[in-house]
Amino acid sequence: MQLATIGPRRRGFTLVELLIALVLVGIVGASVITVLIKQQRFYRSTGDMVETRSQIRQALSALPSDLRSVSSAAGDIVDMSATSIDFWATIGSGIVCQASLPGAGGLQDVYLLPLGSETARFTSWVSEPKAGDRIAVFDQTAINFTAPLALEPVGGGVVTMTPPAVACPASPFLTLAENLLDRPRLQVNVTGATPAAAGMPVRILRHVRYNLEQAPDDGQWYLAYRDFGTNGLTPQDPQIMSGPYQGPEADGSTGLAFAYFDANGNALPFTARTQVARIEVVVRALTRGSTPGSGSTRADGRLADSDRLIVGLRN
Repeated sequence: MQLATIGPRRRGFTLVELLIALVLVGIVGASVITVLIKQQRFYRSTGDMVETRSQIRQALSALPSDLRSVSSAAGDIVDMSATSIDFWATIGSGIVCQASLPGAGGLQDVYLLPLGSETARFTSWVSEPKAGDRIAVFDQTAINFTAPLALEPVGGGVVTMTPPAVACPASPFLTLAENLLDRPRLQVNVTGATPAAAGMPVRILRHVRYNLEQAPDDGQWYLAYRDFGTNGLTPQDPQIMSGPYQGPEADGSTGLAFAYFDANGNALPFTARTQVARIEVVVRALTRGSTPGSGSTRADGRLADSDRLIVGLRN
């Protein structure tokens, strides 16, 4: 009987080898985790900066669109400072299709062409006009818009939309078929030294303000827009446009800054509202929260970005 040959006994790992292997695995694992944490911080800070720059773009697209329609010479700027601006913004335009003769106190009924007319697409507005807005009528002799006429309250304090049977029954701007359509015309009561007449272009203006407002829920600062009620004087609740932005700092800087210049490029005091030809706007936005390890130089660890533009006003 032949016995099976037993091979050499295999040698296992020693305790020292196991310890060395565990140490190496730990070093490699720690290195991988460190890289992942850095990558996570990088992507987080990048995402925060992308969002911040998006907020800046929103601000710098909204402000110029309103400011470019402002005429300082016509008194459109109501108030201006280093951190806010009040002005009469153009919210719409149209063509007078019918106007009554001025009555007592210069009061007139004025009708504008309806929205969406096929033969004359002259009427448009961002939001429907209301009492407290103004209408500026184009004066052909002066090749300019007159001083704005005030929109007076009509029937319960609001501007009314009247049926076609009331407004412009024989308008030269509309076909007979369009006059028969159920498209409401805008009817407003206005008062002013210059009466409106059929065919006159008009601009519809609203008193608005842009400034920074601190939100009560998170304490951060946001670009806010507000209009001024049915009388053009009472500020309404702010509408948040974008943000957050840098709040007032100890050095006097803030997240929204305005500077005003005349036609020759000279800086103007805040009282020279009728001489403004250009407005410089600077915005400084912040990320919503701190990003550790992102390289922020701010004490709160938040990242910041800024931009600047200069807007030329209408003559």
